[in-house]
Amino acid sequence: MLFRGDPLRLFLVALTATALCALALPGRVLGAESMELQNIRVRPGDTLWSISNTWLKDPKKWDEILRYNRLPSKDPTVALPGMTLKVPTTLIKEDLRAAKLVQKRSNVLFRRRETADWRPAALDMELFRDDAVRTLEDSLARVNFVDQGVLQVDANSMAIIRPVKKDYDVFLKSGGVFVGRAKVVTVSAEITPRTTDTSYSAQVRADLSTRVQVYRGRATVKNQGKSVEVHAGMATEVRLGAAPAAPFAVPDLPEFEARGAEFTGDFKLVRAKAGVRGPLDTGRAPAAGANAPAAAIEDIYVDVNNMRVLMPLLGYHLQFAYTQEFDRILWEKTFEVESRIKPVDVKLPPGRYWARMFPIDLLGTRGQPRPAKLYMLGAGGITALAGGGVRIIQPGSDGEVVGEASLRVTGQAPPGHGVMVNGRRARVDENGGFTALVSLNPGDNVIDVTAISAGGAASGAKRKVIFRPP
Repeated sequence: MLFRGDPLRLFLVALTATALCALALPGRVLGAESMELQNIRVRPGDTLWSISNTWLKDPKKWDEILRYNRLPSKDPTVALPGMTLKVPTTLIKEDLRAAKLVQKRSNVLFRRRETADWRPAALDMELFRDDAVRTLEDSLARVNFVDQGVLQVDANSMAIIRPVKKDYDVFLKSGGVFVGRAKVVTVSAEITPRTTDTSYSAQVRADLSTRVQVYRGRATVKNQGKSVEVHAGMATEVRLGAAPAAPFAVPDLPEFEARGAEFTGDFKLVRAKAGVRGPLDTGRAPAAGANAPAAAIEDIYVDVNNMRVLMPLLGYHLQFAYTQEFDRILWEKTFEVESRIKPVDVKLPPGRYWARMFPIDLLGTRGQPRPAKLYMLGAGGITALAGGGVRIIQPGSDGEVVGEASLRVTGQAPPGHGVMVNGRRARVDENGGFTALVSLNPGDNVIDVTAISAGGAASGAKRKVIFRPP
């Protein structure tokens, strides 16, 4: 066993790490781009030269592949054995770059191009052109594109990723998506973002019409040779075989803005509209209780150093989430092993977050995550209060039995408070009345309401609901 206080052993670890770097990764420089690697499968007869001609923007850079893989020969004309190569995404032709599944909740399936079988999707898996993503009841999937485009696939939806020989990013076949910077096509509409910060939702309805609602920026919606420009806060309807309708205000704008804020991480806008100005504890109450201690974000480097004593590292990858289960990744980034993380590095609003760290070994392979810890980002957090201040009106009693899969929750909070219902922003009027639509699972469900004051204090109430399908 290695001990931090043993100078000789620490010297040997450092020496071993340096030697391995020199042997395994000659000339490799760790950076944000170099850590984004895409898998390329070697097929029978493939050589470095043929692979480079197929995949690389500049085939003359075939030798770059040698820097990231152990190969039996450096001769680019020699056939390679069956294996998977890791290639920097920035070197690959744009139309061949893979997207990545960065978040999944519940039942998310995928289907490879030209296959019929749906299989369970895995977090961090690569999705290639013409692959399909499908979500089932109460599920969600989030896909990141290399060009910074983002796709969130809502429950009961199906989307095709960058169809072959098409100039758009997503073909939405059914259900709904929330999109950032990506072009979406449905059977009845073509939606093109017009600004670098454009984010919008698109939903295909049972009659194959499409509703488009823009959260930020603006988008052009086209069908039947005619188009309309839709700005933030506006929407349009496109019926099959018809031109897009004139833009109109988004129905239930506060609820849509809450959803857009969750998608983009733009919490400040919605909190300002709700009158909340103080620091927000964006996470749900941790397992140890709402007042569980949280370490300073800078203390992450202490854990990095402790891990370096046990194994040579090239870097580390951090993920942040509201909950210890990491059911939704809020932000993530890869750091060099010597990098000391600072609050300004984390692109999240002040509050408490669960964070987990993945070690990256000298071959650039990401290992299993270390146990998650609670960290404080920025100054202050909310003080949890025991009940009071919030009244749930609907459902009217604890243990109420309902027969519908969705429930409209209403209640009263102190004026000027922001309200979260089961972790989602609720619509609040000027008198503190709130409303939110909640999806229910068969059996027992808990409705959890939290009101947050302008000073950052929180009060809450809970109510159990039993959903019995007819």
